[in-house]
Amino acid sequence: MSFLQRGAPRLVAFITILLATSAPALAGDASEAETVRACERLIADYAYFRDREEPEPYAAVFAHDGVFEFRGARFEGRSAIAERLTEGAGKVITRHVMSNVRIDAISPEEATGTSLVTLYQADRGELPRRVDGFLGIGEYHDRFVRTDEGWKIAHRKFVDVYVGRN
Repeated sequence: MSFLQRGAPRLVAFITILLATSAPALAGDASEAETVRACERLIADYAYFRDREEPEPYAAVFAHDGVFEFRGARFEGRSAIAERLTEGAGKVITRHVMSNVRIDAISPEEATGTSLVTLYQADRGELPRRVDGFLGIGEYHDRFVRTDEGWKIAHRKFVDVYVGRN
């Protein structure tokens, strides 16, 4: 009997045990990856709808009772968050460039995250517009929750890091 014939049953048993004990971890990894992707999408959607001044989809990235803290002001609930956007609408063109996104799944129902935002701003007019550097760089500190609507931002806090020269 060759080595392969003698070792094959042991190898099959080893692989079976390895797969059986790894399956829960692999399932958890897939679920964690889905959480990370969903939360990253919320960060991108926040910037996208903010820059396009679309208050309803902008506010919809938050949970119904979501909170946004910005430079000492606190906006609670989607209507207050949407209203914040409409108050300054139409005055300037902004682009929120998101980077250094880090999401940590805490549980199947909760995650936290941080991201950097580099903000550019210009007067309205025909594109492209000239800008002389960034307006500011800050961090968003987020807490995400899974809701009946999917993942949403439960709490977002903006922290200034750098202020531009404009």
